[in-house]
Amino acid sequence: MTYDVVIAGAGPVGLFLAAELRRRGCTCLIVERNVGPSKHSKALGVMPRTLESLALGGIDSLAALANPVRRFALHSRSGTALVRFDGLPTPYPYVAIVPQSTTESVLAEAVRSRGAEIRYGVTLSWFREENSRVVVDVRAADGTNERHSASYLVGCDGAHSTVRELTDIPFVGEAYPEGAILADLPMRTSLPLDQAELYLRNDGLLTMFPISRDVRRIVVVFSGGVKQEMTRAWFQEQLDTRGVPATLDEPLWVSAFHVHRRRANVFAKGRVFLAGDAAHIHSPAGGQGMNTGLGDAFNLAWKIAWVCKGRASAGLLATYECERLPIALSVLRTTNTLTQAIGNAHAFCAMSREIASSLVVSLPFVQHRLTRRLAGLDLEYPRGPLTRGRGMWAPSLFVEKAAELSAILVDQFAIVAEARADRTLPDRSDVFRVAAQGRERVCLVRPDGYVAYRADVTDWSRSFDEIDTWREGALRRN
Repeated sequence: MTYDVVIAGAGPVGLFLAAELRRRGCTCLIVERNVGPSKHSKALGVMPRTLESLALGGIDSLAALANPVRRFALHSRSGTALVRFDGLPTPYPYVAIVPQSTTESVLAEAVRSRGAEIRYGVTLSWFREENSRVVVDVRAADGTNERHSASYLVGCDGAHSTVRELTDIPFVGEAYPEGAILADLPMRTSLPLDQAELYLRNDGLLTMFPISRDVRRIVVVFSGGVKQEMTRAWFQEQLDTRGVPATLDEPLWVSAFHVHRRRANVFAKGRVFLAGDAAHIHSPAGGQGMNTGLGDAFNLAWKIAWVCKGRASAGLLATYECERLPIALSVLRTTNTLTQAIGNAHAFCAMSREIASSLVVSLPFVQHRLTRRLAGLDLEYPRGPLTRGRGMWAPSLFVEKAAELSAILVDQFAIVAEARADRTLPDRSDVFRVAAQGRERVCLVRPDGYVAYRADVTDWSRSFDEIDTWREGALRRN
């Protein structure tokens, strides 16, 4: 069979990529080596910018299935500090706590409703580029082999990516000395349902995330690796020694892992791309992993679609790594800082951390920067080949026009005219107007919702001509 894109991996990243490609008219095949969808909760936190991106892509049902966590309470020797998300400038001022199995189910439904095929129990075994295509061999669970052809191959197949290994892309980085144990446990507690709890002591961190009224995720991070026995009694002891008012039943799911930070040397090689954990892995501190991967998918999908449909030259695809690699590096730095702050076992550092953490987090400027960074609201693509200026998120500028933006951005850039009420504008399908707040401006919005170009206007016809020229130059750059 022949497709525009073959995607290896049917986790959240691969599914969102497929849903976006189908929304934009590309044919795609998703192959997943596991025999069926995940049944475990795994990654829980979906951040506000990710929810905004999903909604812009026509997937707005996930938030209704989640438990909204509006505050994080950090408990330490210096007291309790609240990290608040409920004042953020977004339609989703919270962290959506939802099992990854539910996230995958919602995304898979979108993929199938848009006409793409998900093949479970199918392993990508080999590929090569030939004649401007990628020839892909896959093996089904019954041992039968199939050969497919695609314009592009995207590896969304996790930290142990077959696509990355077959492409000989180095995965550089290191393991932390810290290990983590996590479990989903039925719990009877008086703790708020819309609040996550973080208990910081000199021997490590324990966090609790409310999945539902009766079940909470507990994560315990230790320096020196994972050595503990993971039983209900052990988890209950961890809560009791921290004074947590809760009684546990037997775990529903338990997992232990060592923490790594690694990234691929490149995110693209020829007609092959990497996204999500195949491109970067890092500490779970801050809940950035799945969200960063979904951002990769959202950035890459429209670019592949525009090249496949002949709306842009292949040079557009080089901007994927140009824009997403700095984001991955930023996430690696942020999660590394948080992990080092949590896990440093030196006695002085541990004591200082326990005494000062709540005081520091309570500072207003720390709250502002921390919540925006974790929520993804400071994610921008400044001064790159596809942006002139900050490259900020357009729906935050034009909240009342978000639905109109979504409709236009399926297959074109949008021009937002910030014009006076008495201003007559050219009649164009890609233009809609909003009331000018002071100076008149024109804004060009990319298909992924980020601002490509924003400028003051003195002559509207001239400004539209300048935007058209700039856009065509950006899309046709080799």
